[in-house]
Amino acid sequence: MNMSHGNVQAVKGRTGILALLVGCFLVAAALFGASSAKAATVGDPVSVDFNYVGIDVTTALGGVSELVLTPEAALGELELRGTYTNASGAFTVPRVGGLSFPDLALDLGGVDLEAQIALTEDGTGTHNAATGAMTFNPSISLTIGVSDVAGLPIPGLGTGALRCQLAPLSVGLSTSNGWPGPGNNFDPGSGSLKNGAASGAWDVKPEIVATEGQQSTCDLIGGLLEPVGGLWLAQSETPILTLPAFTSPKPEPAVCGDGFTGDPPNCVAIPPKPAKVAIPSKPKSVIIKRGRTGIVKVAVKNTGELSATSVKVCGTISARFAKAPRCVVLGTIAAGASKSASLKLTAGKKAKGKTTLKIKVTSAVGGSTTSTAPITVK
Repeated sequence: MNMSHGNVQAVKGRTGILALLVGCFLVAAALFGASSAKAATVGDPVSVDFNYVGIDVTTALGGVSELVLTPEAALGELELRGTYTNASGAFTVPRVGGLSFPDLALDLGGVDLEAQIALTEDGTGTHNAATGAMTFNPSISLTIGVSDVAGLPIPGLGTGALRCQLAPLSVGLSTSNGWPGPGNNFDPGSGSLKNGAASGAWDVKPEIVATEGQQSTCDLIGGLLEPVGGLWLAQSETPILTLPAFTSPKPEPAVCGDGFTGDPPNCVAIPPKPAKVAIPSKPKSVIIKRGRTGIVKVAVKNTGELSATSVKVCGTISARFAKAPRCVVLGTIAAGASKSASLKLTAGKKAKGKTTLKIKVTSAVGGSTTSTAPITVK
């Protein structure tokens, strides 16, 4: 019986060891499978045949945030064709032939518009063959138009075709972005990428140019177009019925940086404030004994953003009390900086009473300013 019990324990022990070995084998196989994805080789092709495209564009006429390209639409595929440029997965997509985007139809508030997208320059991106993560940073043109402007809900446009091109639109597409739809890593491996999605937005409304029709009409439409829009590109062997809900908030429009004004891309540098001399605080009163000397201190500040040059401080006073002091030359005062001048007064031997020293500060480029200092002679 003890022997039988020992056999049972031995069987259980062997079963436990076998299960552990099988578990380790499965883990190792999974890790090996994940790491054995073929890495990128310089010169090898990278491609994606996106069969689903979602777009988010909004104007005062209305907006669209939906799938505009599906296999059922029979418009074709958005074909990306690039080449790996290093072993880390960087790739380039040529402007000509690198991105084939079928013509689309957009319904903006009941207005049917035609849309074409193309690269304005070579695009760059990265792809991790092991994880399927991808980025793609194209600069694109978006051309929207109608066959007859008479169909637009804007009076006075006349008739005829209209094509308005917005370019360049810089779009940062990534499998990690979440607007206007969620990104998703592609299946591991290089070459032709499958079952993934890249999402991205533009946040600057560029110039709009009429390629057909009146420029004034394109300017009008451009004024109605919001600066933020987005693309969602997916390759999926499983049918997608609607644009998946976004997982990140809609980006805010870009703004001009510090020191600039206007709206991107038309940012204009704010010119610096010219030099301007000032006496920030009134000089203190001075008491002088007759026949003796006294000092009036004057603080001068340059409140501008450029240097004030040839700064000079002068004073005048009634001859009955004292002789006018010599002017003090302060020279150049840098933007925002201050300097002090000491005006020396010698009271007359018979002077007595109260008077005022009139002070004037001048500069070659910083204008001028005045102040006064109360003077008492005893």
